[in-house]
Amino acid sequence: MTLRDILQKILDEAKKEISVLEKEFDMQKADLKKESDEIEKKEVVVLREKAVIASDSVENKTRQMARRENAKTLLATKQKLIAAAMTSFESSLEKCDDENYGKILKKCFANMPMQSGTIFTSTKRVDLTKKFAPDGFEIKVDDKIGGGFIARSGKAEIDYSFKNLIFSEFSDNLRSYFAENLRLL
Repeated sequence: MTLRDILQKILDEAKKEISVLEKEFDMQKADLKKESDEIEKKEVVVLREKAVIASDSVENKTRQMARRENAKTLLATKQKLIAAAMTSFESSLEKCDDENYGKILKKCFANMPMQSGTIFTSTKRVDLTKKFAPDGFEIKVDDKIGGGFIARSGKAEIDYSFKNLIFSEFSDNLRSYFAENLRLL
C-alpha cells in the first residue's frame, strides 16, 4: 500500500466517522428541537393562563372601582337631596302662619332654662316673639336669624334658631326621616 492509499483509507474512515457524527448531531438537534418546541408550547399555555388571570383581575378591579364610584356618587346625591329637603323644611318653618309659628316658639320657650336676658329674633317675627317670650327678656332684632330665636344671658347662649335646630340639634333624626320618606334608604 502506498502512502496515497493509506491517506485515502484514513480520509474514507474519517468521512464515515463524520457521517456518523453528523447523523448523531442531526438526531440530537431534532431531539433538542422537539424538547424546545414542547417547552415553548407549555410556556405559551402558562402565559395564556396568566394573561387570562390578569385580564380577569383587571376586569374585577375595574368593576369594583366602578361600583365604588357609583356608590360615592349615589351617596353624594342622596346627601344633597336630604340637605335640600332640610333647607326646604327650614324655609317652610320660617314662612308658616302665625298660629303654628307661635306653637313652635311656645315649645322652645318652655324648654329654655334662662329666666332673663336678651332674645334675638328675625325682623319678620319680632311682634310674635314678644308675645310668647317670658317676662324678663329684652327682644332685639338680628337679621342673620331667619326663624326661631337666640337667647343670651350673661355669657350663656342658647340657639333656638330654626337653622340650628334643623341642621344641628335634630339633624340625625331629620336626616333619617327625610331619607326614609324620600325613599333613599
